[in-house]
Amino acid sequence: MKQTIAAMIGILLGIAVAFLPIPGLELPAKMALGILLWAIVWWIFKILPEFVTALIMGVLFILVCGIPSKTMLAAFSESSVWLLLSSFALSLGISKSGLLKRISLYILKIFPGNFPAQALGLITVGTVIGPFIPNLSAKSAILAPLSKGISDSMGYEPNGKAAAGLFLAMLTGLRSAGPLFISASVLGYTFLGLYPAEIAGRFTMWRWFVAALPWFLLVSIANFAALMLFYKPKDPETHGKDEIDRQLEVLGPMSGAERRMLSVVLVTMLLWTTEELHGLPAHLVAIAAMCVMLGLKIVSTDTFYSGMNWGPVIYVGVLFGIAPAFEALGINDWIVGLCSPVFYRVSSAPWLLVICVGLITVLLRFVIASEFAAANITMVFLIPLSLSLGINPWVIGFTVYAVICPWFFMYQNPVYVAAYYALDGEMIGQKEAAKYCAVYLSLCLSAVVLTVPIWIYTGVFYL
Repeated sequence: MKQTIAAMIGILLGIAVAFLPIPGLELPAKMALGILLWAIVWWIFKILPEFVTALIMGVLFILVCGIPSKTMLAAFSESSVWLLLSSFALSLGISKSGLLKRISLYILKIFPGNFPAQALGLITVGTVIGPFIPNLSAKSAILAPLSKGISDSMGYEPNGKAAAGLFLAMLTGLRSAGPLFISASVLGYTFLGLYPAEIAGRFTMWRWFVAALPWFLLVSIANFAALMLFYKPKDPETHGKDEIDRQLEVLGPMSGAERRMLSVVLVTMLLWTTEELHGLPAHLVAIAAMCVMLGLKIVSTDTFYSGMNWGPVIYVGVLFGIAPAFEALGINDWIVGLCSPVFYRVSSAPWLLVICVGLITVLLRFVIASEFAAANITMVFLIPLSLSLGINPWVIGFTVYAVICPWFFMYQNPVYVAAYYALDGEMIGQKEAAKYCAVYLSLCLSAVVLTVPIWIYTGVFYL
């Protein structure tokens, strides 16, 4: 009943906006805003799967607003969608072959068996495996049991401070690595696809990494210090590697599929990071790697069909059509004219600009449950504003990306939910998690502010 009411409210709000007298907008433009508002309501209340609502929205833009199909669906011929599709396929191979778990265990084995070292190990694992799999929920579902095994072997009380600290080290390690690598999350591809072609062309895998690295280092150092301050137990334990040794013994020697997948991954990463030397675009490298993986039968054809995350690919591809549709309908000019005076005052102080963008993003996530929807909606409005003031949209997008991951409530963060329920809530309580969420987001936004001078000095901040 609740969803039915919400569905009707979304439709009525969309119709109301479409026929409101909005100065500066023609009827097709108002209809486009109405359709977008309807879609937002349906995304908030999860009336339909996200990609289904997105597809309906795309069809309505074409039929009602007169947007050509080749404009609305152009992203499916662009590099970002194919890079995302191929990365999902590679992540499937890494997971199914067992390589991801083996890499994670070997990394954790390097670190001593005490709380600080294992917390640092979990953060390191999240960083190292970050670029390999763009599905954060899948990574958290795999790493969460490892963190619990370590916690249990060290004798930590379930839902105690130390256990919670290890869980948060695992979760924040994955989250902090997201903005560092394009390929670490679907959101990386989402932002890349939203930027104008000339902006997106500047940010290869390597250049994105270099620009994001100062922020990542600041966040990682501050996050580790906060975890030690709040969660480090008084009595040191030195037997946390027992569980790691046990799981490595269960895995046994590396299989042929793992060795083949490791070779594919290493060559792919090498070609991605050296793109400026050989000139092969990242999406073509990823497509070739996917074909090699399937050719070597690391993943069967049936597994490829059934195990792929097709929904996010469709969802992201359709949402990329909003920006060109808004531009064609004159909505971008209307947004700039309406908001640029306020935006200009804030932009005169770069640090204040990123704080405002960050706070707006966090507040928006209390209303919009989907990270993808929140990112797209925010950037559709902020990109034309940043361009009009000569500010690099990548900086604005990165600020949004840095804080778009709250877990104050379960509905806000599917990555946190996947990890929480993978352990049946036996490592941390929701109240404790919400407290540290406020700490972590504060660190993320503070790191953005401190990185602004570096971006200005290196020519990233302004166009």
